[in-house]
Amino acid sequence: MRSLKGKILSGFLIVIGLVLIMGGANFLFTTITNNQTAKVMDEELPVLLLAEKLNQNITERTSLARGYLLYGQKAYFSTFEAATEESRQLEKELLALAPTIKKR
Repeated sequence: MRSLKGKILSGFLIVIGLVLIMGGANFLFTTITNNQTAKVMDEELPVLLLAEKLNQNITERTSLARGYLLYGQKAYFSTFEAATEESRQLEKELLALAPTIKKR
């Protein structure tokens, strides 16, 4: 039978070993999470922002088309044409960025 000192020492060594393993796992998972967050910020966020701008542009164009159809004013139509050109530019930018997103 082992001595009391040996039992206590082995118990502490087991606890220290478990703490080191948990610390290493925590560090590893934190590093993985940080890398994934950086990837989202670098690759996916610009696409999301462009898609949001395009969504706002579509909403604006819908509103302008309604205004033109209701009131028949040329100001609505000319603004609609400008917004349509901006929409085409946003679509080109979005298509240029879209291949950077890798399928999961």
